[in-house]
Amino acid sequence: MTAMRPAIEYVAWADDAFLQQLADHPEAALTAPCLEGTWTVGGLVLHILGGAEWYQYCLAKAMWSEFTPPTTHAELATVRARLAEVNATLVAQADLPDEVVEFDDENGPRSALRSVLLTQAIVHSVEHRAHIVMGLEAAGYRGIDLDHLSAWGFQAHLREQG
Repeated sequence: MTAMRPAIEYVAWADDAFLQQLADHPEAALTAPCLEGTWTVGGLVLHILGGAEWYQYCLAKAMWSEFTPPTTHAELATVRARLAEVNATLVAQADLPDEVVEFDDENGPRSALRSVLLTQAIVHSVEHRAHIVMGLEAAGYRGIDLDHLSAWGFQAHLREQG
């Protein structure tokens, strides 16, 4: 079986690089509408963090934090730091055996394989980064190139790190 750790390390890197690029935009970009006006860019950033915290809860029983959608660069930096912490926990989870983990949600007891929860954490983040870029571009904010956050971008990052 293929190890999950590199995939989770990749998503942690991509999340951080994405939020770093987002911080290069004017603060007004954080309130740009996304997904037919139901979410803002900042709301989806917070949703990425909330999703990661949910998977962290399912896997490590860690509770989630209370944030509001970021509307300033300082708030975005706080969310970015928290997401890095949560992603570090998910990376550590990737080192554990792939077994069924049990957790409770609003419907009661549930269970899933560790690898499936980690995979869903990756998919969730990637999906909403794409939503954010679409919303930014529709609002006239350009400059985040998701291709730079690809597997090849990650490999280049790893080479730079030595």
